[in-house]
Amino acid sequence: MFLYMISWIPAGALNVLVFTMLQKIASKHLIGRIFTAATSLSAMAAPVGSLLGGSVGTWIGSVLVVTCSGIIGLIVAMLAIKYGS
Repeated sequence: MFLYMISWIPAGALNVLVFTMLQKIASKHLIGRIFTAATSLSAMAAPVGSLLGGSVGTWIGSVLVVTCSGIIGLIVAMLAIKYGS
């Protein structure tokens, strides 16, 4: 259970990066709309991502799926650092 809890730390950090970047990019009067759209799109994409992640995991293995997810997270973080400031 402890390892599962620790595995969600990067997801939380990524959420903070994404929402911080949205706050910096968006106009003040559009922040509510943008956050609503981002949250809604994320909620709609979650089941599709779970299905794809599970399907791809059976084909190429869970280690490669987790590794690719980590690499994508790092790329998003680097883009947030580069373009977010």
